[in-house]
Amino acid sequence: MKATKTTIKVVVVGPPPDITSGSLHRPMNIYYSLKGLRYVEAKYVPIRTIRNFARNIWKILRSNIIIVSGVEDPRLSAALVVLARVLNKRIIADFHGFMWLEANVYDAPRSMRAWILISEKILYKFSHYVTVASEWLRNMLSAYYGARKNIFVIENAVPYLFEFTVSKLVYRFNINELREYVCKKCSIKECSNKTLILAPLPSWFKSNILAYETLLKLNYCDNVLVIVTGTREVGSGKLNVIEVGYVGYLDYVILLLSANYIILPYPTNAICGGIRTKVLEAGYARKPLISTKAGVIFLHEAEPHKHYVPIEKSNILCENSAFDKIANNLHTLIMKKYSFMRFKRKILSLIKRILK
Repeated sequence: MKATKTTIKVVVVGPPPDITSGSLHRPMNIYYSLKGLRYVEAKYVPIRTIRNFARNIWKILRSNIIIVSGVEDPRLSAALVVLARVLNKRIIADFHGFMWLEANVYDAPRSMRAWILISEKILYKFSHYVTVASEWLRNMLSAYYGARKNIFVIENAVPYLFEFTVSKLVYRFNINELREYVCKKCSIKECSNKTLILAPLPSWFKSNILAYETLLKLNYCDNVLVIVTGTREVGSGKLNVIEVGYVGYLDYVILLLSANYIILPYPTNAICGGIRTKVLEAGYARKPLISTKAGVIFLHEAEPHKHYVPIEKSNILCENSAFDKIANNLHTLIMKKYSFMRFKRKILSLIKRILK
């Protein structure tokens, strides 16, 4: 009788998908890299609270391989790793950033820094394998938590959900129709005469708050409107800046496709563990990116004036005719090295290594 190949059960544990943010894209990319494969049963389990954790713990622990990525509370990740080790389950810890370092730099309360330090170190030390979003992040984790084996750099990639949503929208609508939808949604009059610039800067990340503060210091021509996504407690007070708050993912993609440019004015103290997803999205959609060196950090091949428009003067947003070539250069770079399929191949290579 011919033997049948055993199905490998893999669970990706990450943040809930109710609010789409940069923390969600990487675990979802891991999940979609494994979904639909023969002999692999992949599940995504969202965890935010202790109640979520308790409700799903046995579902998680019945799997063969557990991948922990982007869980909002590192204490839950640490507890999961300890339980998994006791039950002899294979654990992959996926690090997007260095929470303890960020908490220190941004002066978080001492008690918060203490539990982040302990939890993150347990996750790093006791997982069988560790994946990180950049070489810098690997070096920083090693410097603070100690060197270890089985740590791999898998850089961020264009989100699968973004590629899928863009393809559907471009197939069904033209840019003018999408622009009209955005103008109605944001109550913008005479939209065809405006230069729309998207600034995706949700305020729940400190780095985005710093970038937002920089954004308000720039000068804008009369025909320029900057649309800022993300929750804000107060308005900017600037007529050229429109704050639309949190928008659903579909509306966010429509905003990006309708914009003339994307702006990410991150200052040098805006910490990030890997290539920013917003940079990858701008490149994939062929949108000119106006940014700083800190904004394109870890995209080592990116050169100012070639792949992005550097913010060198406060009135940089008044000129727009020469940016198409820059957008095409960034698109070529992203598609060559940071596509979802390239990310998928790296994840599958790691899974094969574990199974051997």
